[in-house]
Amino acid sequence: MAKCKNCGNKSDPKEAKFCSNCGTQTGGAATGVVVETTFENKCAVLSELWLNNRDDEQFEDFIEYNDIGLPLAYILVNDIAEVNETSENFINETFELLLVLLEIEDQGFEDFDEVMAAAE
Repeated sequence: MAKCKNCGNKSDPKEAKFCSNCGTQTGGAATGVVVETTFENKCAVLSELWLNNRDDEQFEDFIEYNDIGLPLAYILVNDIAEVNETSENFINETFELLLVLLEIEDQGFEDFDEVMAAAE
């Protein structure tokens, strides 16, 4: 999903040349659009990290600190609970911390492998 840097509009596709809300030219981060990972994909990325990388030293402190956000992502991916404002905040914060840890910008990731590829 694309987000206009000028007005924050999120309704336009990544391929849009102009923001439908304010008219700002888009087409990449340098020209006014930021591609964000969808909430569902954030949950999938965090869930996969939590399930498959618990013993990875690279993520040891991250997993310990995010002891609510990571299992919550798993719970939401598997429809064990429904999303609410609080759970959405936990997921968004945990995902942002992952990007900080890996020293990468959000690029509209679709899965954990894409996140890790961007970190290389």
